[in-house]
Amino acid sequence: RRGWQILPWLLLLLLLPLPPGQQPDVEGRPRAKDRQISIIVTTLLQRQHLNKQKLNDEISKRTLGLMLQRLDPRRLYLLQEDVDIFRKQEMKIDDMLRQTDLSFPYEIYNQFTARVNQRLPMIDRWIDAAHDYSVEESYTVTGKTTAYAADEKEMDGRWRLRIKYDLLVLQS
Repeated sequence: RRGWQILPWLLLLLLLPLPPGQQPDVEGRPRAKDRQISIIVTTLLQRQHLNKQKLNDEISKRTLGLMLQRLDPRRLYLLQEDVDIFRKQEMKIDDMLRQTDLSFPYEIYNQFTARVNQRLPMIDRWIDAAHDYSVEESYTVTGKTTAYAADEKEMDGRWRLRIKYDLLVLQS
């Protein structure tokens, strides 16, 4: 029943041997060993798993959702436009895996690391900023039910509130 849930983890493991920014493949492309692993994983999932799970569009859809949830659980990096682009290909993940084409998971990961790198200067700026704690504001922890930020301005606001909250917690 839950066998398909291992697929996003395995795809992420292919992409995450080191922290972002320290990947050995600077071009962000699948390596030969990644393709071999994808063959083994898809074969095991379909033939050896207790449920003999078939790779299909439903598994593709779940895989993308879980990959996004694992990469950006608080929705503090990816924008809605990124997710919309990914969703255009979500029903093709099963077909790509059968063809050992791992370009799409790499595309997702590369966009995620690009967004992380974009956020770092903004985070530093908000950490160093003077915050007015007399202003009544609320910070809501983001998660599964939170929409992705529509644009950079909304994302900047999320980070400002998060950092202000974290600094307030540290001061208390």
